[in-house]
Amino acid sequence: TLVFETKPDFNVLLATAALVGIATVLAGVGPALKLSRADLMTDLKEQVAASGARSGRFSVRNALVVGQLALSLGLLCAGGLFARSALRATSADPGFSYDRAILAALDPGVAQMDESRGRDIYRQVLERVRRLPGIESASLASTVPFGNFHEGRRVERPGMPQDSNLPGPTYRVISADYFRSLGLQMVKGREFTAVEESQPNAPRVAIIDTVLARQLFPNEDPVGQTIRFTPREGEVYQDHEPMEIVGVAPTMREELLDRGEDAHIYVPYGWNYRPAMNLHVRTTSGDEQAMATALETLRREFREIDPRLPVLELTTFRRFHENGLELWAIRTGGRVLVLIGLLALGLAVAGVYGIRSYLVSRRTREIGIRMALGAEPGTVLGMVLRESAGLTL
Repeated sequence: TLVFETKPDFNVLLATAALVGIATVLAGVGPALKLSRADLMTDLKEQVAASGARSGRFSVRNALVVGQLALSLGLLCAGGLFARSALRATSADPGFSYDRAILAALDPGVAQMDESRGRDIYRQVLERVRRLPGIESASLASTVPFGNFHEGRRVERPGMPQDSNLPGPTYRVISADYFRSLGLQMVKGREFTAVEESQPNAPRVAIIDTVLARQLFPNEDPVGQTIRFTPREGEVYQDHEPMEIVGVAPTMREELLDRGEDAHIYVPYGWNYRPAMNLHVRTTSGDEQAMATALETLRREFREIDPRLPVLELTTFRRFHENGLELWAIRTGGRVLVLIGLLALGLAVAGVYGIRSYLVSRRTREIGIRMALGAEPGTVLGMVLRESAGLTL
């Protein structure tokens, strides 16, 4: 179980306070040492001598201001990149439509229900939900595109050389009508049947997507061909037996920021029981009232099937996507970096203003002489602003 703890962590607060204290001490060491060795007459002479001289462009204080400006610019750019990624992720196309789609995460295992009871519950869930008015289709799947968890398994054609550089396809356990519930049409072949959906001893079949079909069968029709899961070293599985491909499905994306297409392999729920499954429901109407009614109806049906059935999530697919952990992390990172960047920029602006104000105050005699010799106020102002602009650039 994944648990998010939102209360402040004492260790983090203590470490932050320690770092702030260390930074404060380090920032004050230089001025403190200088003041501790102050020679009043020498300082006065230096001030008088420097009153008519310009501060060096590459002095320590200028370097610190330049560093502040550079840091704030970097933070703002990072925040902007995060914000752009969040916008792109929000509008990311998973390969199917969110319209009229509802998602329910169920897990009889949380209530200590065994496989027999879990299978019976999922059978009742599919039968009852599919009969409900306003429901077009319903199916089960072990994982969800753009979800927080993904599963992969390497596959191969028996007797054929394998390309070890290819990543393993996304592995998903599904029931019948899965692609119909997502509003997708099969490219070739068929979906799983009711027998393959429910019977543990049903024939070993699989569905692959177009990406995996191109990888394994570049110049052949994959329907009717045989594949199997690649055994891993030290692994003992009974599911390395060959599987017949009965269909080719359209591809879909699994990651929000993944620009490419992911390969997929789908196996029927019948011979691969999972206690934690996601119910995909497609309604006949997508208006807000109809979706709210469907959600309440599903909640009531779950309670009637078994009041102990843990319903971990029940929401629309679009809301599930918007509330996803990955998208939340991108949005939060963008907001934090933009905020820190703006604060750093404010400090940098204050630093530039403070340094220029200090230097101008020390050049009062020089400015007075310039104006006495005929310099216009605008010329003097332009001189100071040009120096500030040069420092900023």
